[in-house]
Amino acid sequence: MSGVLLSGGVVKKCRKTHRCYWCDETIMEGSRYCYWTWVGDNTIEKVKCHPECLDAWSDAAEGVGRVFLSCRGEHKRGSTDCK
Repeated sequence: MSGVLLSGGVVKKCRKTHRCYWCDETIMEGSRYCYWTWVGDNTIEKVKCHPECLDAWSDAAEGVGRVFLSCRGEHKRGSTDCK
């Protein structure tokens, strides 16, 4: 899936629970998470993930030489390994 990264950042302390796009585990209230907005292929995705999942995502993207949007929840937390 190709697309454009619009905005992003790191939340120091979330006010409610969220689902991690990378591993599909819960991001607990009060914990940190990374977020960004991705636009591509007639879709807009608001992506949130654990900091360690973002690191794994970056490692996986480096391996293919480009930024990519993975399928939701297909990886283990903080790992490039699939479930």
